Amino acid sequence: MFANGFLNNIEKTSMTKTYKMPLLLAFYNHGNINLKVDEEMIFQSFSEFYTKPSNAVDLMRHGSTKNYKDFNKKDYLRISENPIKALLNSAEDFFYRDRLYFCLNDDLGESIKNSIFIAHLKDIIDYRTRRFYKERLEKLEK
Repeated sequence: MFANGFLNNIEKTSMTKTYKMPLLLAFYNHGNINLKVDEEMIFQSFSEFYTKPSNAVDLMRHGSTKNYKDFNKKDYLRISENPIKALLNSAEDFFYRDRLYFCLNDDLGESIKNSIFIAHLKDIIDYRTRRFYKERLEKLEK
């Protein structure tokens, strides 16, 4: 049940930018889910996510991130702070922070080994990313 609540929360989380998605992908870790992610893992995930031109559109729209191609680790970690704070506030049952890591609740420990849970998490991340761009495009067309 806890895992279902987590997936439901991720599916419904509010998004004004795509920043939560690469953060969640750091946990997803190409299907080998981590309960804890450190700065290096977050940086790698953000860097990989925004290398895709369709995702980079979100960075190009804003003055503070339009030079994303020159971003280093510090820059990506700076933009990761907003989604970390947002998830800590809106999903405190599922996320916490310790000194060196951003963490998933340990109650997800068994679920992260379940192939159905893993596939569902990836589907939600992909769906939310696509839906974000579709909704933004619809707003621009109005």
